[in-house]
Amino acid sequence: MTSSQTLQRGLMILRILTRHGAKGMRIHEIEKKSKLNKTTAMRLTKTLVSENFLVHDARNKTYTLGPESYAVGLAAEPRYGLQRLAEPHLRKLSLETGDCVLFSIIHGVEWVCLSIFDGATPIPPQTLKPGDHYPLGAGSAGLAMLAFMSKDEQEKIIALNKPKIQSEFPHANVNEIDQELKDFKGQGYSFIPGSLVQGYWALGVPLLDSKGIPLAAISLVTSEDRLQLSRRLILANRMIQISQEIQNAQIT
Repeated sequence: MTSSQTLQRGLMILRILTRHGAKGMRIHEIEKKSKLNKTTAMRLTKTLVSENFLVHDARNKTYTLGPESYAVGLAAEPRYGLQRLAEPHLRKLSLETGDCVLFSIIHGVEWVCLSIFDGATPIPPQTLKPGDHYPLGAGSAGLAMLAFMSKDEQEKIIALNKPKIQSEFPHANVNEIDQELKDFKGQGYSFIPGSLVQGYWALGVPLLDSKGIPLAAISLVTSEDRLQLSRRLILANRMIQISQEIQNAQIT
């Protein structure tokens, strides 16, 4: 078994226990659910126990999530809590505008789309979908978040991501990204004409924590003819208003 397979199977056990609930599972239940043989299941659970990702109750012979799993959940909570807070606002925005609205988070030097709300004029199927990830520096969501990072962070991320952006997103204006980021931060939103999907333009607004650090972004994607200047400004102001409402709700 390769190291990647071992990791994948260990994560599968964590996922199974996460979805099972607080009462825990016995080893034979984990075997059945994971379709792993007893030796492999026992070896992986033993490792997860030793690293405090699982706890073994010797009396009940059950395994439950341990303190390290809890710590991982707490670390992720600010972003996923934001997703729950944002959902009704973004659903309403998609209904109001008829356009496609996305919620995305930062993940390392990438951004990941977590949810999409289609309006009356959705983008083509499979163009963007939950779970898709892109380098920070490509797309309105990524640029909106990148614009509100420190200069040092921007420079490091751009240096890492520039080759990928240039090769996979030829319409992205990566050579002028420094000026774009200044402009985007100054106006409070990003605007991208078709860098990810040709013929479709996008606006992005970051969601910040109490210290002004970007955690996530809301973005709106629609056809070029629906994002001309006058409507673009109206939508950008509405999105900034929504982001402030979400941030205020997070603080309270």
